[in-house]
Amino acid sequence: MKTLKISYIFLILPLILGIIGLTEAQIPMSDALFYSFSMYFVAYEGPAYNYYVEAARWLAPIMTFSSVLMFFSYYRQRIYNYIKYQRNDSVVLYGNAELCSIIKQSLNNPIIETEDFEFVKAHRYILCGAEEENLLFYENHKEKLRDKKVYIQCETLRSQLISNDNVKLFNMNEISARLYWNKFDIKKILANIKDAHIVLIGFGNLGKEIILQALQNNIFDPGQHITYDVFGEEEHFTSIYSSLANISDTVVFYDHWESHLDLINKADVVIFCEQNNQLSIIQTLLMQTTINEIEVFADNPSIYDLLSEQNRLNIFDFKQLALTKENIFNERTLDVAKRLNLRYAHLYNNVEENEVNKELEWNKLDTFTKYSNISSTDYHVTRLKLIQDWDLNNLTDERIDYLAHLEHIRWSRYHYLSNWKYGIPANGKNKDSKQKIHIDLIPYEKLSKVEKDKDRDTVKLLLEFK
Repeated sequence: MKTLKISYIFLILPLILGIIGLTEAQIPMSDALFYSFSMYFVAYEGPAYNYYVEAARWLAPIMTFSSVLMFFSYYRQRIYNYIKYQRNDSVVLYGNAELCSIIKQSLNNPIIETEDFEFVKAHRYILCGAEEENLLFYENHKEKLRDKKVYIQCETLRSQLISNDNVKLFNMNEISARLYWNKFDIKKILANIKDAHIVLIGFGNLGKEIILQALQNNIFDPGQHITYDVFGEEEHFTSIYSSLANISDTVVFYDHWESHLDLINKADVVIFCEQNNQLSIIQTLLMQTTINEIEVFADNPSIYDLLSEQNRLNIFDFKQLALTKENIFNERTLDVAKRLNLRYAHLYNNVEENEVNKELEWNKLDTFTKYSNISSTDYHVTRLKLIQDWDLNNLTDERIDYLAHLEHIRWSRYHYLSNWKYGIPANGKNKDSKQKIHIDLIPYEKLSKVEKDKDRDTVKLLLEFK
């Protein structure tokens, strides 16, 4: 906008100079105005009375030519955008230039270009600016975006709080944490599953998501106990997630890792996610510890190339891995969750399995339950790693029950991390969403046969989606 204003000033400058010069030469104002305009079209044939007129005579046609180029450039982009919009899956990105550039690398959609947060027509909108800026843009254009797919980068809001199916929140830190645990080699802790220690150096928004995703997805054995030793500011984590005591794994916070080198050296896994002064701290960590491997969430992996002990570092390029079309749109996971829900409806309510009913049954769910299904689908990656050596064609009842037990733990943790608790609703149903109580938030062994069978059915259904 500022550039445009400067362009307008330069455009009228020859007109002003021409009028000043011609009026000083005793030319009547009306004629001075006419002659000055004619200079833009190289039609002025009078003498150069003074320097003002001389300057105007040369600048005017240059400004005319520049204006034509500006006009063409301005409308050329709009024409290109219009052509792209006619295709069915055009995308426009707003916000942080670095993040937009990373996301574009994975998009095969037609990309509509725009400046700043100027609204343009598209089929999908990806907002990856500051959280408040993203939400303000959506609020200002809510009506225009009503039937569009909108993906909003947020660090504080949770997806479960959004009831509009066309609006999806994506959190780069949450996606990164989920991807990390999905690729995590579970053999590192399975042998010590009753007393495993995972150290996290650094916290903040990224560290918080690493812990939350770990608690939801690192479920390997009904009798497991994993301690997450976190070096970083707690930031009221245990106060916000007040039901952590109901989870068998524990989260312990410490102030300074330098005072706990023995704990770090004995840990099963060490994760480094601090982003400030990362290279300097990593160098010190390598010097003061003997741990064989350090998992590093790195914003710029190339900075570690010169370190003498870089072979001890497993670099996780979290931005590049997280900011892809597949992770932001997340359509496959959502589709599996919808099909899983439809299968439930078919088993328990005889609903016919087809595409129409898939959407109808999904839309009957409240947002919290939708994301419980998505969480179940997400955990399936861990489940498949656990059973990779099993003969899935000959699963025994004991193994199905084992997996059902783990599924109940996952379901319970999903509720606990949203601060639900055990309770008997006054309405006679299994749950009371307003009071955040559920009658089945009890150990698996105490569940009724009906509820255990539901967990077994969930496992069997998900094993169909390999």
